[in-house]
Amino acid sequence: MKKTSLFYRVPYADTDQMGVVYYANFLVYFERVRNEILRDINYSYSDMGKNGFMLPVIEAHCEYGIPAKYDDYLILRYWGGLVKTKDAV
Repeated sequence: MKKTSLFYRVPYADTDQMGVVYYANFLVYFERVRNEILRDINYSYSDMGKNGFMLPVIEAHCEYGIPAKYDDYLILRYWGGLVKTKDAV
């Protein structure tokens, strides 16, 4: 199982008029962590394209608990692995 973390301080631009992180920005945070996962294995989106691969998002889910606010220090963690399907080449 692969694990990685990204440390991120919330900028003002990520917040809404209530001073909390705008809900859709969490999907952007997920993408930031996905970039780090690739970096951790010495791979990149450029490499992926050159090799004819894609990494589509087929589902995203987020449950909001405590709101993140401006200047909060977030730790974005990922853990998971690859799933092979019978259709995989």
